[in-house]
Amino acid sequence: MTIDVEALTTKWATLTGTTLEKLAQLRALTVTANDRDVPMGELAGYLYITGITTKMKDYLAGTPSGSAKIGCTEILGMISNPNIPVIQTSIAGVKTAFGTWLSAMQTASVLTAGQVTAIAAMSSATKKWWTTIGFESEPCLGDILAVGLS
Repeated sequence: MTIDVEALTTKWATLTGTTLEKLAQLRALTVTANDRDVPMGELAGYLYITGITTKMKDYLAGTPSGSAKIGCTEILGMISNPNIPVIQTSIAGVKTAFGTWLSAMQTASVLTAGQVTAIAAMSSATKKWWTTIGFESEPCLGDILAVGLS
């Protein structure tokens, strides 16, 4: 893959410090990548440790309705099923349904806004910025000097 020198030059101009300091900053830059599937163990661990599973069960013991009821029921079922390794939030429709459940659960006071944010963040992925402009490995000083930057 060819390196996008224009993008590199533009980004380089926003960095500060010595050449080596700029290189370190460049290597650390990340961008949002495609959503990832949420490992069930990661979700279950968070829900159990924060006491949310108990709150979901208490909610279901009352007179629940709508998307909050569906969300609590389905999420509790998924985390207790060893045959479901992930929630496939990399699929747009699944992510939308999952987000709808979380929002409804917040409206029903099963989840706080912070908990919704934490759970939703589990499907977020990042990648190194330099991979988006054609580098296949971390840029080195020689790469920077080869395109005339310093």
